[in-house]
Amino acid sequence: MALALLAAGAVAAAASALQSSLEARMARNAHDGVLALAAAEAALREGEQLAASIAVGAFGDPSRDGLYLPAPFGAAPRWREAGVWTQRASRVAPFAGSAEPPRYIVERVIARSDGSEAFRITARGVGGTRVAVAMVQSVVARNGAAARRLSWRELDGAP
Repeated sequence: MALALLAAGAVAAAASALQSSLEARMARNAHDGVLALAAAEAALREGEQLAASIAVGAFGDPSRDGLYLPAPFGAAPRWREAGVWTQRASRVAPFAGSAEPPRYIVERVIARSDGSEAFRITARGVGGTRVAVAMVQSVVARNGAAARRLSWRELDGAP
């Protein structure tokens, strides 16, 4: 009888330890995801500020330090291109606490005859580990010195 109680107690203790371990891993993963999203959002804001003030001549194809012209019709979006999130193909934004610094690219997508322009900014953030990756994208319209965000979305399938 005592042996059966001891065995039941051991099984309950082992199950409790496994549950605690699982909950700790879930909390760590959730924290990594939130950190990755915060890093991506910080880079997105930096890209939006750049789009509000950058000269039109700075954009080129291929990229000049993360500044792109739109991808050709039918081609993959710039943010999906191989190597776009490394070295000079994208810009680095300051952010502390992530496994690698967040990066962003700016695409000049529309230039109208009235002087207004639209830019698509895509940002990639990494959490406390390189496993957690988040990507966000916004469109900013600029008319003279005034710029405003038109849209925001979180991208699925982060490279």
